[in-house]
Amino acid sequence: MDLTLKPHTPTVPQKAFVKNQQATTSQLTLMLNYDGPMTVAVNALQWQTYKSGIYNGCTSTEVNHDVYLIGIASDSWKIKNSWGVRWGEYGFIRLALGNTCGVCEKPAFGFK
Repeated sequence: MDLTLKPHTPTVPQKAFVKNQQATTSQLTLMLNYDGPMTVAVNALQWQTYKSGIYNGCTSTEVNHDVYLIGIASDSWKIKNSWGVRWGEYGFIRLALGNTCGVCEKPAFGFK
């Protein structure tokens, strides 16, 4: 039996990290489906009063807040915010599909 120590080669592939590249709705959907949840920047200036439903009230796509994009439905993005469970839908917001509130402006995601 050979007990010689050998260098360890990791078996887990390294992931790259890409951020701050504008994406289309289709590209963001593909990224979400392929790679899973990701950080995105949004314009959240008017989100303070959000309680529920699909939000489409942003007047700008100039981003100012990072959130976690976790899912997509036929009519909305599902996003986890950092403002606690008393805000929105237990800490989540549903944004109308498209570049609503600048959600497609600066995604940050890993890839294999």
